Amino acid sequence: MHLRKKILSVVLAGAMIGGELVTGIGSFTLPVNAADSSFAGEEWYDQIDKVEENREPAHAYFTPYESAEKALTNEKSVLDVDESESAYKQSLNGTWKFKFAQKPAEREKQAKGADAKNYVENWDTSGWDDIKVPSSIQTIKDADGNFKYEKPIYVNQRYPWQNYENVSLGANVTAPTVNNSVGQYKRTFTVPSDWDGRDVFVSFEGVESAFYLYVNGQRVGYGEDSYTTDEFNITSYLKKGENTIAVEVYRWSTGSYLENQDYIRMSGIFRDVNLYSKAKVEMRDLFVKTDLDNNYKDATLTLDADIRNLGDDTAAGKKYTVSADLYKIDGKTKVWSEPMVIEATVPTAKKNVAEKADDKGAHFTGDKTVTNPDKRFADTQNLNKLLVQINDENGNVVPHGHEHNHSHEHTHGHTHEHGCSNCGDNECQGSCTEEVVALLNYMLSHNEHHAEELDQMAENLAKLGMEDAAKTIKEGVADFQKGNMRLGLALTLVKEHLKD
Repeated sequence: MHLRKKILSVVLAGAMIGGELVTGIGSFTLPVNAADSSFAGEEWYDQIDKVEENREPAHAYFTPYESAEKALTNEKSVLDVDESESAYKQSLNGTWKFKFAQKPAEREKQAKGADAKNYVENWDTSGWDDIKVPSSIQTIKDADGNFKYEKPIYVNQRYPWQNYENVSLGANVTAPTVNNSVGQYKRTFTVPSDWDGRDVFVSFEGVESAFYLYVNGQRVGYGEDSYTTDEFNITSYLKKGENTIAVEVYRWSTGSYLENQDYIRMSGIFRDVNLYSKAKVEMRDLFVKTDLDNNYKDATLTLDADIRNLGDDTAAGKKYTVSADLYKIDGKTKVWSEPMVIEATVPTAKKNVAEKADDKGAHFTGDKTVTNPDKRFADTQNLNKLLVQINDENGNVVPHGHEHNHSHEHTHGHTHEHGCSNCGDNECQGSCTEEVVALLNYMLSHNEHHAEELDQMAENLAKLGMEDAAKTIKEGVADFQKGNMRLGLALTLVKEHLKD
């Protein structure tokens, strides 16, 4: 009878993964005392009160765009978002070099002593495997269909390492060291040149269970929250041209003691990794609240905004504004005739990385009535879009980190001296048309950006009582956009020709 109960418990502790039963039992070994002083002081091992290092404060998720038009076009709905179209976001998903170690003692060693915060940058990854990011290490199989590194583990009311080793659960809690695999990742990336003057961040949307981050051989930080986003400001670690990023992931950590629940235990970089950049005066956080009145007719939209200064001394103390425009879900129909405008004083610049991580910036609040909005029900979502922008003291939108002088001489170096006197030549035709497509795409995007700036300028003049000037600018923008439509048509015709 007792034997039957034991067998039954093994079955109940199992889960189907890719057609095979995976349990928390595995190959049973006698418990061992895993206390290992060689790991003392490492965050994953015995620093139970250390859950992060140099990580950005948590904030609402949003993507910076180079223009309002881009934001409204790409953020179609909650379920239809194309953030890859943002000029200020770059995906690091894809193929990384990867090395697997069954336990921390077998990992590729880091520097010790005085150089403990530096990573061995000259790791020779030529013999390492390739791994797709995002993915879980325990889902990867070899050519024969077997788990390549190790199996997933399913457990419920106990810790997944309890069959393998006995760890300290007293005052000095330690993480496992015998059955605690380590995955080491590395790849290269290049920061876009038009991000100059902006701060650059890397975002890990899910890493289990704990990881260290290194950029160009320097330790940036540490995270231990598995299913929440870890973001780091890496601006001061970057160099011109090609950069390296390395991540060291531990399957178990001191944080794993908080994960004693019913689910399949895996590890690795299992969600998206992205680079993004922000202006020196940036929107750090947003909170939007909508309250209906007592008659459930009209609503009040309240916007809380945190503005942070990442290093612009010239902006500190100046009067900026936060503007918010409410649109229908189509991104074209405005709900408000005029935007909500919140006056904001730019806080003192923070230049030190540690200061950035702790500085939540200055907090500003505004509200505006929404007259008889379309109500949201289970079967009728009736969602809206809120476009939020920071405007400098002159009313110009602050989409990028360059000085906003608006001289715009546009000396882009496009002299087009291709050594091709006759573009009808077969040898030249392909490269020429490809460049035309690239230039037209660039000009369309560039012109749209200027149209947005001019519209904003007209609105600011109108607020100052200069209606005639504002109207004239609006008319100019309309003509400007007609020309842009013709450029768009030309682009379409060129692309159709290339298809033929």
